[in-house]
Amino acid sequence: MDTTKKYKIPGAAPHPHIGKLIQIKVREKKLTYAEVARRIGVNATVFQAYLSKASVQFGILWKISIAIEYNFFADLMPYLPASTLNNNDSEFQQKIKEQDHEIADFKKEIEIYKGILSRKQ
Repeated sequence: MDTTKKYKIPGAAPHPHIGKLIQIKVREKKLTYAEVARRIGVNATVFQAYLSKASVQFGILWKISIAIEYNFFADLMPYLPASTLNNNDSEFQQKIKEQDHEIADFKKEIEIYKGILSRKQ
């Protein structure tokens, strides 16, 4: 009988090893494991166990993100399949669309001004 947890079986879009990602960012920020553990309210041994796990609970990753002032969730977005990134009409995505339209309008205005300036010279 296969006792492998289903969430551990890699699918078509496997997730990154979260423990390794945490470990890298903690080192980049030059923090000790003991310090991060203290900030999230666990002992250092428990925190080190998180680093060996491919998957970490959302709440734990949330606490670590706040503790080390780093957005892990933004790092995880590129691992999602493209079809899942654009199926959400969040405020953030709406704002990006609005800003893209503004940029296009500004580019048109710049071209008009360049045309006017080139005629005057």
